Amino acid sequence: LIVLATMFFIPYITGSFDYYLVDGKKLGTPFTVCLYCCAVVGLFVLVFVYQLIHRLEKDQVFVLENATSIRNIGICMFVLAIICVTLAFIRIKTPGVYAFAFSFLFIFLGVIMLTLYSVFRSAVEMKDEQDYTI
Repeated sequence: LIVLATMFFIPYITGSFDYYLVDGKKLGTPFTVCLYCCAVVGLFVLVFVYQLIHRLEKDQVFVLENATSIRNIGICMFVLAIICVTLAFIRIKTPGVYAFAFSFLFIFLGVIMLTLYSVFRSAVEMKDEQDYTI
């Protein structure tokens, strides 16, 4: 609900960037598009986290669906990094630097999530083997 409300205010937030002109172009529209793309990817991340937490509450820890949710979150982090790099190449001095820094953060989080995915997938395989042994 908060994310949807925030999506409503994105044009108001990015309207202030129209004052920064680069080569005579207003920058509010590219920022608006990038922030909407980030918001959509953020909604997907929230859905995957909700699914993961819901399965953990039902004591379904080492199941393949959890590993898949973690992998999907990692992929979303890489998509966010691509969006931030795109935002950084709009060529604004200060906000572009922040977007570039956020892209490194999202790449780092994506690598961590994909590593977690590999660990969870191996744990699921080990659990399945253990269940069949008993």
